[in-house]
This record gives sequence, C-alpha cells and structure tokens, in this order.
Amino acid sequence: MQADKMFEIDNSNLGEYTEVDIYFCGKNGKFGLFIPKNSENDLSSINPDKQLYVNREDRLTLIKKWIKRDVNNVKAWYEEDPNKSKAYLFQVAKHFFMDKDKSIIEESKYLVNTMVLMFEKYPDTMEKLSFLPAKDFSLHYHNINVMLYCIDFAKKNKRTKDELVIAGLTGFLHDIGKIDIDEEILMKVDTLTKSEITTIQNHPRLGIRILKDCKIDERIIDVVWEHHERLDGSGYPRGKFAESLGMHSRLLAIIDSFDALTSERPYKKRLSIMNAFKSLMEEADRGKYDSMILKQFAKCFIGTNL
Repeated sequence: MQADKMFEIDNSNLGEYTEVDIYFCGKNGKFGLFIPKNSENDLSSINPDKQLYVNREDRLTLIKKWIKRDVNNVKAWYEEDPNKSKAYLFQVAKHFFMDKDKSIIEESKYLVNTMVLMFEKYPDTMEKLSFLPAKDFSLHYHNINVMLYCIDFAKKNKRTKDELVIAGLTGFLHDIGKIDIDEEILMKVDTLTKSEITTIQNHPRLGIRILKDCKIDERIIDVVWEHHERLDGSGYPRGKFAESLGMHSRLLAIIDSFDALTSERPYKKRLSIMNAFKSLMEEADRGKYDSMILKQFAKCFIGTNL
C-alpha cells in the first residue's frame, strides 16, 4: 500500500469502519492489515493511541454511505423527534467536510433536494432544523443555517423548485474553500496576523477551484466567488462594486453575515436576532449591503418590516 493512498482514522470511531480493511503502519513505513473488513474482533480492546489507516477510496465510499444514511435519518426522525433529526443534519454537514473529493461534493445535491422536499412538506422546517441562535460557531452549523435560510427565502418568494435547489446548494457550499484552511486559523481567538487574514480571505478563490473541478452549476460558482464582496468595493477577494454584483450575491452576503453575527465565536459574543438586523442595517446605510434585499430577508425571517 502506498502512503498517499492511505488515510489515518480516528480510533474513537472504529465502529464506523468495520466494512473496510483497517491497516497499521510498520516501522519500515510499510502498511499491513490490522483488522480485516467485517471482522468480529473486539474493537474496544484496541489501544486508542495506535495509529490506524484505511484506503482512501474505501473511506470515500464510506463517507458517501454515511451521508445518504444520515440524510435519510433527517427525514425519518423529523415528525417523531425534530431534535434527533437536527442532530443527524449536523452529522451530514460533518461528513461533507471530511474530504473535498468531487464525489463527496456531488452528494450535496442529494442533501439539498431532500431539504427542498421537506420545506414543501413541512412549513416549520426552518424553525425546527436551524441552529439559531447557535451556542457556538462551527463550519457545520454555519453551512446548515445558511442553506436553510437560502431555501426559506427562495420558497417564501415563490421561486421554482430548481431555484430552491440552486439556492440551497449555494448556501451549503459557499464556504467549501475553508476545507483547505487550517482550523487553528479559522477558530483563532487572538488577533489574526496579516498573513492569516490573507489566508482566510482567499477561501472564496479556493472554493470556486474546488467547485469547478466538480462541474457545479455556474450560477452557484458565481455567488460563492462573490459572497464576501460589498457594494462599496470594500469586500474581498476582488473588491467588486455594486454594479457588478448580482442579486444572489448580495443576498448571500447578508445571510452569511447574519448567521455569523447571531452565532457565538471564540473571539466574540453572539448578537440577538434584532440586534444583528440593526447592525446589518447600519452597514447597509454605509453602503456595504443592499438595504432593499436586507429588508426582504428580515421580513421573511421575523415577519415584520425593519
């Protein structure tokens, strides 16, 4: 086995890997079979510090299986136990960010199509499955919330089913570029260095590189590219101005910022929903956000005008 075809796994979760062969790496750097697939060995007796590996292709197959399993569990538990359904939705998001292989990204369509169907069947999907206000911030919570907001806004504005799917995919995948950024930088409490700021501000560029490799709809790629741009040209990565930013990019900029403001982060406290809208409106007055779209989003979310 070649090292670049192997992936180190988390020993605390060995039960998820019983369907594939598990390997160890010897002192000579060569891999040997440690636990054959479908083995009945007692996994609890294995030293938690032992480094174990699986073939990367086997791992990708498992991740796709976990995604389908947990998306189906989101549906299955929704009526009986919405909190359990929400827990499965969080697991789905975690699975997606385990690998940027295009076969994994492709599974996002299954997730979003399922969520669109749930929005059509259950009017309270947004309220029951969102993580707002989030107790803490993680990429997984954030991507779920932004996806749900995007679908909800599109549905309340009577968009077609295709437009709901595009909206949901855009929301879920908008930060996919962060998969290539060290989590220590993303969650750093102290002031970021100039180099770290540059690294984070590069995530839209990293994201579109990943999505183009996956042949994702160009409408999604354009918005992912622009969701940190601002109408006054102060955004990134290209400093674009209002005249070159479409409605969907303007909307995602607002939704992305709203979710960030209402989530607890290591370096800041979360705002209440109304204070978050007040903050965004102040920024809109300074020319950063589209005030008309912001008011439309607020009306969809809280049911009244700002």
